[in-house]
This record gives sequence, structure tokens and C-alpha cells, in this order.
Amino acid sequence: MITPKLVGRGLFVFSDPGGAKPILTLADEYSETLTAIIAVSDRVYPFFKDFSTKIDIPDLTSNIYDFKPDFVFTGTSYTSDFEIRYIKEAKKIGIPVYSFVDHWTNILKRFTNEKEIILPDIIFVLDDRAKEIAIQEGIVKEILQVLPNPYHTFLRKWTPNCTKEYFLKENKIQSTDLLITFAPDPLSNAGGIEKFGTDEIIIAKKFIKAILKVKSQKNITVIFKPHPNQNIEYVLPLFKHFGLNVICLIDVDTRLLLFYSDIIVGIFSNILIEAQILGKDVIRFLEKSNMDPLEQLNIGKICKSDYQFINSLQKSIKTYQIIN
Repeated sequence: MITPKLVGRGLFVFSDPGGAKPILTLADEYSETLTAIIAVSDRVYPFFKDFSTKIDIPDLTSNIYDFKPDFVFTGTSYTSDFEIRYIKEAKKIGIPVYSFVDHWTNILKRFTNEKEIILPDIIFVLDDRAKEIAIQEGIVKEILQVLPNPYHTFLRKWTPNCTKEYFLKENKIQSTDLLITFAPDPLSNAGGIEKFGTDEIIIAKKFIKAILKVKSQKNITVIFKPHPNQNIEYVLPLFKHFGLNVICLIDVDTRLLLFYSDIIVGIFSNILIEAQILGKDVIRFLEKSNMDPLEQLNIGKICKSDYQFINSLQKSIKTYQIIN
């Protein structure tokens, strides 16, 4: 893993979930070599318990001036200026700042507070494509470095700490059912139909209708895994209206959920990358979507119509039944 030489006292800062996981992964990895660590976030996620690093309540003044870090390492968010405030304060007094961008979208915007652009000393991006996007958006190449997602690197070596039987029992899921996890992006929070040509409610309706049409020799349990930024009540009532056997899992260990699910359906969330890393059958429904941040990554089966979506689901279900 290519990172700066992290020594001394480290302050790790994150808000959005996509940035939280890789930054916490780095904090865990350096926990034995750094002399002191503080990790802070303005939000709380169930997956925090998956990491050994303790997450504290943020206090900008105390974190910077009392703790006196030798460096600050942040995630990035497009829904919050939380990291930006730490970057600005640290740079004001000459503390080196590093940031990791966990996606290919809105890279410069993640460092923009109203009309002010506040850049760290080094921005780590996922790959050469992300680096080129950042340059096109106006970020100078001298501060850009490529760093594969640390959490994804960790996930490739991860193994579950419990059996499938235990996981299903804990979540009250029938062991004989086919498990299809629906994990859409909260597109309505970021421009919705106007920006993407669709949103999670439209995709959810298509998904539900497809599930009702596909044939299976087994009962199907749908697990709705909402994104941490999702307004759950915007989507969940749809499933109840159509009478589907659906379980909404919010506080579940996402790694276990993906590992023990049979099919994962979504749009272009990072969770789909995680699912593919774990070897799962991924289906992505991009009907009318005018963008795909995961293009060139070969993530899942891409469906652009109801017919393709239903056909992909049917094929996946049949394949699963043949295997099992």
C-alpha cells in the first residue's frame, strides 16, 4: 500500500461512510506504529464496531491544538464540510494534511466550501482514471497520488467470524430462502431524476415488479440494505404495499450480509464493489441513468431495461439453484 510515511501522532477525520471505511482501515493498520491516534466523525455508523480504532466525538480546537497531531488524514464528503474544516485549520498552522477520495465523482467539490477551495497537501485517488478526472476538474497533478482503496484491500483478505446459520438466525431469516439484497444509492439526496435520470424510488419499483415476475423453486427473502444517507421511509413503504417478504437491515454487519446473500442488486454504490470483491452475484439497474461512476470497473451485470433486469434476475436465480 502506497501511503506517506505516517509517524508520530495521527488525527483521522471522516464523515460520509464511503470515506469512513478506508480511513478507519488506515488507522487500524497504523495503530501499532504511531505514538498516538485520535479518530473523529460527526456521524455514527453501525460498521464502526468492525474496526478496532475508537471513534471520538469531534472537537476541532481540542483535536488540533490540544492533541497536536503530526499529521491529519481525512476522508472526503460531498454532503458535509466536516473534513474541510479540519483541513483548513490544520493547514493554517502548518500541519501536513492528507485526504483520500473514495469515488470517481465530484472530486474537487469535496474540497469546496461555498466558493472557497481548500486543498490538502496530498490527495489520494483510487486509480489513474480518478487522477485524470481530478486534473480535468482543476486539481494540480503535483498533489495527486494513486492509492487503491485500503478497505477494499483489507476486504480481499477478510473471512467471516460466524457461520451462515448463525447469521440467518440472528436476523430471523429462513435458512431455506434465496437471499436477494437490494442496496440502492440515495440518488434523491444528490440531484435525483434531474441529475441521474432516475432515483432510488423508481429503481425500487422496477426491482419489486421484477421480483414478483421471476420464477423460483425457492422462497425469496428480499433484504433491503439502505445506504447510511438514505431516507428509509422514502423507499420502505413500497415493499409493504406490494406484499413482498422483505427485511430491512440497518445495523447489520455489511460484510456478513454481502457474504451470505445470494444476489446483490443496486445502482452504483460502493457496496456493489465490496460485494464483487467477496465473489457475489451483482446486478446493477441503470435504466435511464445518464452516468455510471463504476464504468470501466466491470462491476456486475448492467441492465438498461425492465426486460434485461428480469432476465438477469431469472438467470442468476436459476444458476444459484443449479449450484445448490
